[in-house]
Amino acid sequence: MAEPRSNAGTPARRGETAFSVLSTVGDVLLLQVLFLLTSVGVITIIPGAIAVQRALPEALGQEHPAIARLYWRHLRWAVRRFWLFGLGVCVFTVMLVIGLLFWASAGDPMRLIGLGVLVPVAGLLVALYLGFLAVAMTSAEETGPRRVGREAWLLVQRRPLPAAAGILALATWFLLLARLPTLVLVGTALVPAFLAWWLARPTKES
Repeated sequence: MAEPRSNAGTPARRGETAFSVLSTVGDVLLLQVLFLLTSVGVITIIPGAIAVQRALPEALGQEHPAIARLYWRHLRWAVRRFWLFGLGVCVFTVMLVIGLLFWASAGDPMRLIGLGVLVPVAGLLVALYLGFLAVAMTSAEETGPRRVGREAWLLVQRRPLPAAAGILALATWFLLLARLPTLVLVGTALVPAFLAWWLARPTKES
């Protein structure tokens, strides 16, 4: 007696899969566009990144029919909780970049000393930033920046190798941006968001 054939490979099934993939890609790219629009004001850069991070899992899982509405809801929450922290991060980042450029143009051996201090500091801050996004992704509504920062530090300590891999990946991304500035339009928020999502996965599943 012949067994019933599976319909997993039928054109209708393949069409549903293709539509699901395109819908996911569209939602993820929409988060990037929304981040760019809301990052015009400096104090909204970090809250915007947090909003992308919190909306990303639902965009990937297609668990929310209105991803833009979800992003705005997370953004309002993040602005209330993290605007001052975000401003401090932006100011410190600008100072760090200026310091790196200054010491990179200095003469030896002072350049080696300056870069030898600032480069590890920059790497640690990148790891903490990814950890901060990873923790903020699932933080409760009442959580503030201090608690998220402490948990981010603990996460980086627990997972130093993935954090180091995230630093290298983000550094590679910045090198690509230097050659192809137009990539800013498609990955400014998404690249750190996916790295932080990957960093957080074992913690979420444990």
